[in-house]
Amino acid sequence: MEAIRTVTEELLGLFYIRRPSASYLPPLKPSPNYIEQGIPYLVVLIVLEAVLYRLQGHRKPDIADVTGSMSQGMMQETMRYTLRGCEGWAYVYVWRHWRCFDVPWDSPISFWLTMLGVDFGYYWFHRAAHEVNIVWASHQVHHSSEHYNLSTAFRQSFVQQYFSWGVYLPLALLGVAPSMFFTHAQFNLLYQFWIHTEMVKSIGPLEHVLNTPSHHRVHHGSNVKYLDKNYAGVLIIWDRLFGTFCWEEETPTYGLVHNIESYDVWTIQLAHFRWIASDVRQQVGWKNKMKRLLYGPGWVPGTGRLGDASTFPEPDPKRPRFDTTVPGWLRAYVFVHFMLVMVPSANFAQNHLVYPVPICLLYSAALMFMITCLGWLLDGARLAPVAELLRCGLCLLSLPHLGWLPAAAAAAARALFLASILLWLLRGVVSAVGTARTKAE
Repeated sequence: MEAIRTVTEELLGLFYIRRPSASYLPPLKPSPNYIEQGIPYLVVLIVLEAVLYRLQGHRKPDIADVTGSMSQGMMQETMRYTLRGCEGWAYVYVWRHWRCFDVPWDSPISFWLTMLGVDFGYYWFHRAAHEVNIVWASHQVHHSSEHYNLSTAFRQSFVQQYFSWGVYLPLALLGVAPSMFFTHAQFNLLYQFWIHTEMVKSIGPLEHVLNTPSHHRVHHGSNVKYLDKNYAGVLIIWDRLFGTFCWEEETPTYGLVHNIESYDVWTIQLAHFRWIASDVRQQVGWKNKMKRLLYGPGWVPGTGRLGDASTFPEPDPKRPRFDTTVPGWLRAYVFVHFMLVMVPSANFAQNHLVYPVPICLLYSAALMFMITCLGWLLDGARLAPVAELLRCGLCLLSLPHLGWLPAAAAAAARALFLASILLWLLRGVVSAVGTARTKAE
């Protein structure tokens, strides 16, 4: 019964249905990693959504897009664990030295007021992430998928968190304990997982209060009427108060105004930063250069802060979604290997504070290299087979050093990597023979 109660509480917790007393912690005691605890449930829900889509006769989720979205999430978490949450240091410092009050950390009133404060801060950061170009350069990663399903929630920037920390410092000044703030920051993020779906059409009167799948579908639309709308995290009331609310009417066309046609994690993460760097150099005068950084992504000289919406292109709802021509077996191969990469990633998440810095850096570099190789395979990059052969070889060599991995799992992984190495060697031989014959003819 205890196990059932725990699972029930953790599942309900994904929807912010929580007992305040269950998360009371002394101010400087590290809060549990609720996101890590929730990942198994999130993966199960992603699979369940995919099954329901198929049972209802809808187009099945694109496995390459799902892999791409989850890869971005893994990149974000790897970077966060490598830098050991340095973005949170400022909050702790301000609370310790400059807080005005001592907000009780074991009070239900404090719990719910902190929930409102964190959600209010999230609204304003999220709004800045769309209306300030340099911040949008990080946030556009989340909007880069042309699909909309639960896996899209994982598609996150690995630098966005280093833009967001400042908006929450007023809570530290007011005296909200770090333990309570970091707990609610996780709850707020977990809540936003379930709203990334097309399965739920409406939840009735609660649509007026909560952020819901319908409201968030609007937010992910690239339709001109939907741009810069519905910034809410948990409560849609902020959008209603500050004039950024929009009801869902026609089906949104998901993605960016100008889509990124790649599965490479680095291309998706850095594309807009590269564009800004190029465009800033082309602007005349330092004022225009600063405006390119600090005004909206749609700004051009002679328009308002967010640009002229009448000049924005309206997306074609029938436009083909980006897809590479890689065969189905390769998509399945990449997905299987990505799920395998999640194993050392989970170990890294659990032990990053125990490992010394050099080991953390090595772990981080290895995980990023693995994810990069899989993205190249989906893109059909020229060097992808060589990189994948190298990745499988390095993984095979590293298995004996992973003492935490059960023997049966290590044996299965060894067999998979050996088979993969043979596959890519065979394909290399076949390709070389084919090239030689072509030259001979």
